[in-house]
Amino acid sequence: MTTIKVRNSVPEDIACLVELRQQLQAADWWLEGWPREGDLAVIATNEAGDCIGAAWCHRETMPRVVAGVSEGYRRQGVAEALLHALADRAAALGVSVLHATVWDSNIAALRLAHKVGFVERSRVGDRTELLWNVSDVGIQSGGVSLPRRARVFDDNGPPPPGRKPV
Repeated sequence: MTTIKVRNSVPEDIACLVELRQQLQAADWWLEGWPREGDLAVIATNEAGDCIGAAWCHRETMPRVVAGVSEGYRRQGVAEALLHALADRAAALGVSVLHATVWDSNIAALRLAHKVGFVERSRVGDRTELLWNVSDVGIQSGGVSLPRRARVFDDNGPPPPGRKPV
């Protein structure tokens, strides 16, 4: 099994972000103006230190999340770890809600989004608009009730009944 580390991004990581954007055949707006003051990003690396995934968002009124994982590392928990790390960083900076737009045809991304805590806000054409409350209190946003964020558990203590540590 591959050992994965997630760390905060540094400006030199732009090459990794560009490569992921190209692998995912994503639109150029993903990295437009990167990095701007207050932008957030986390990078996943393998044991050799190679970039294998990233999650990032522009610091906007409601930061829009983008995430991607290199093909050989998908379905191994990398994206989930990246999203939780990004949410932790955003919450520490006072961000309450993260926003994501997922193509309805991307079933794996929709499942992951719901798994980590995103809630459907609306559907626009063939996309689903999602919100994730990354704060510790329940809030209302965009007409949607968002429960407080469930935290990821580690080996420092037992999870609540019915929850498994991540």
